[in-house]
Amino acid sequence: MSTTTVKATQSKTLIRRRPVKLLDVLEVTQYAQLSVESTKIEKKKKALGDTLKLKVRGLWKEEPGVRYICPNGKNVPFLLTLTYQQRSQVQWRDECYALLVEKYEGDEKKAAARLAKIENDTPKKRIPMIPAPKPNPDYDFVAAASHATSAA
Repeated sequence: MSTTTVKATQSKTLIRRRPVKLLDVLEVTQYAQLSVESTKIEKKKKALGDTLKLKVRGLWKEEPGVRYICPNGKNVPFLLTLTYQQRSQVQWRDECYALLVEKYEGDEKKAAARLAKIENDTPKKRIPMIPAPKPNPDYDFVAAASHATSAA
């Protein structure tokens, strides 16, 4: 593809236009396929994570700190971490704000301050979370790989 040169009518500057490169159909197709696959994988990951959370929920009391979850100690390649996150259970924020604005006769600053105090005083609920697994430092990956290749 060649570049074209155009003379400006009023000034003697030259404008060079870059050739337009169209998108490659194969690249666009691959991107679309990867997007679909990643969406499916994210859905599977969420479903499995929800299942694991349900299984783990009753194992320990809800205490602060980190707990490692592994079925057989040194015989697993990854450790899952159980942590708890504090989340507020406020779902009525907009309705409450509207009522407070009405109560304070349109004074939004007073309503916002009162709403902030209510949200701050609301008890928080602990939600179990399982972040991405970390490699298990005690697991012998080399031995596991050689065992897998010899078994095949």
